[in-house]
Amino acid sequence: MTKSGISMVLHRYLAALLLSLLLVACNSREEATPTTAPTAQPPSATPMQTAVTPTQTTGPTLTSSPAAEEQATLAVEQPIVRWTSAGLPCQMALIDLETIAVSNCKETIFTAPLSEQRRTELATFLAMYDDFQANTAAGEVSFNNRSQSSLSAVTRPAEQRMFAEWARAVAAETVAGSTAVPGPSLAWRREGGDRCHDLAVYLTGWAYASSCAGSEPELLGSGQLWVDQLEQLYAAIDSTQPFTIEEVTGDQVVILTLAGQGNDPASAMLQKELGRFATGLFDVLAAGTTRTTVPEAEPFATAPFIVFDSWSPGGEWLAYWFSSEEDVTNQLPYASPGGTLNFSNVMTGEDCAMSQFVTQIAFSASVVWVRDETVVVVTPDGAFSGRPCQAEPFATADMPAVDSLPDPAFSPDGRYRAATTQTAAEDGILTFETTLTEVNPAQTLQRVTCQIDQRLGEVGLGGQWVSPEQFLLYETLGEGPLLIHVADGVVPVLPELFGLAAIPSSAEEAEGYLLRVSALPGPEPNTFHLLAYGVGLEGRYPPILLYHAESGQVETLPFREAWISGFSSDGQWLLLYETVINEGYESGYNLWVRRVEDVDGDWQLAAADAEYFLWSDDGDELSYSQRETTIYWQRFPGGELIGAWNTGRFGTYPIAFSPNGRYLATTGNIPGQNEHALFILSGSGN
Repeated sequence: MTKSGISMVLHRYLAALLLSLLLVACNSREEATPTTAPTAQPPSATPMQTAVTPTQTTGPTLTSSPAAEEQATLAVEQPIVRWTSAGLPCQMALIDLETIAVSNCKETIFTAPLSEQRRTELATFLAMYDDFQANTAAGEVSFNNRSQSSLSAVTRPAEQRMFAEWARAVAAETVAGSTAVPGPSLAWRREGGDRCHDLAVYLTGWAYASSCAGSEPELLGSGQLWVDQLEQLYAAIDSTQPFTIEEVTGDQVVILTLAGQGNDPASAMLQKELGRFATGLFDVLAAGTTRTTVPEAEPFATAPFIVFDSWSPGGEWLAYWFSSEEDVTNQLPYASPGGTLNFSNVMTGEDCAMSQFVTQIAFSASVVWVRDETVVVVTPDGAFSGRPCQAEPFATADMPAVDSLPDPAFSPDGRYRAATTQTAAEDGILTFETTLTEVNPAQTLQRVTCQIDQRLGEVGLGGQWVSPEQFLLYETLGEGPLLIHVADGVVPVLPELFGLAAIPSSAEEAEGYLLRVSALPGPEPNTFHLLAYGVGLEGRYPPILLYHAESGQVETLPFREAWISGFSSDGQWLLLYETVINEGYESGYNLWVRRVEDVDGDWQLAAADAEYFLWSDDGDELSYSQRETTIYWQRFPGGELIGAWNTGRFGTYPIAFSPNGRYLATTGNIPGQNEHALFILSGSGN
């Protein structure tokens, strides 16, 4: 089928989707109530400024007045949104939860009841935003939140424009019916095999995800864009010419359309970015969790300062340290305040403060669980054993045995040992010597001298074993990362394995970055994987490279930053990210994942605009914070939602899953205040 043929089918299909959804909505309301709702439109062969399907069954009421604004104010006495168009012909709208009044800024005004859909959207704004007034590309707009129940104290320019675009769309459909409202500015379809997905994104800040896989279309989810998503959408719309692209991979077809209003042709990079944007947004909407559907969580405990300690092995008890106002007032310089040990049983509700254990400095004592109801508290004065919340004091005990981790200095089979020693430091350059020795009989096999930037500080081994016989130095100055074989000597990684002609320099007048290599070890020599990524000036980082030792293949990946080492703890997944920038500042990260062995495979968005990541011990679940006050808990890597919560005024981050997998502990504080909270969240699917 040709592109235009596909587009015609898509148009007809989603028109049916729109009509069926709107008929359901209309039938559920009284006939006298007009219904106007933005609706998903399909990608098309030409840019979409087409009209959405009309849903308003009755026309607006027409009145006239020599003083348009005065007359509009009579119709809407206390407007929540006041909008004036940016150009000619002049138009003005006053909107509250019941009515909209539209004038031509001179004499004539239209008044109509606000549709149910628009009421819902306006109610969402009232729950999220405070008062503001702004001039935007879509006109002058002011917002008066009479409810004073909003979550966001400040609106950013993109959000202010969203209000203006929303008011402009509502005014247009009031005057001329919903056929006057432009279609989606970004539309995306992914079809192949047994799946068919559609996404429509509007200038009003609302997006709709639907399935086209069955005989009838199905709306999967809808929601309001985050501010960084709005900024990305508006930047693309304002600067870019309209385009439609079609990408075929195997049996999968992806069509992306942007109704651009700018002069610049769309670059290949922008098209890829918008494709990832659409894929990630569809996944979030289809999962059913958006910024408008997250419930608010109640704190488990609040205090001037709180430190989470640990879960019991069975996940029934938790231990944390509670700091009073006095503790905070008397805290030592350059130290976090001490506190009192508390135990809580999340199953029974039992809770207690253990006055026997009060610290002067946070983290100077800790809890070691011997069994689910037997605990050893380790303090500077010794160890003490007892049961949570017991009435009698804990008894003196021996220091608990702690399982030690394998020594990373030894090769996986224990035959060889690596050691790195600093030998000199001059002008910010550190010189080290790394030796590989055979354990039995003891003899030095390799000795390598290298230099690194002092920014690394304490480097430890400076590398890791990637196989029983090969040791990787992560980075060096001049030579780049080095692979040392116990018998065969040194291999410069960048030129020999990655095929790079030159070693980049961290000097600002040169490349401005170094290439560091992390490793996913293999069970045998040359079965490992290496990831090369930039360190230094972030804006200059090159795309990340992935080396597969078994095949010798090098992949150029579509991202420039790796999360920690870039590999998941189970070694199955690549973890790369994009930094989200809002108004010149980093606000979070988009985390993208792909199977390590899936060469040139599809990437999937694991977390959008996230700030902190926490994986469960088995790696099957992921939690992250978003915008500081929203916590997500989901399956990994599939993204199936387990739970999502808004933590209100507290900026929180996930800190520990319970061992039984039923609970998630998060902590945080109100920014700038000595008011901390501990949240214990229970997932719906656990």
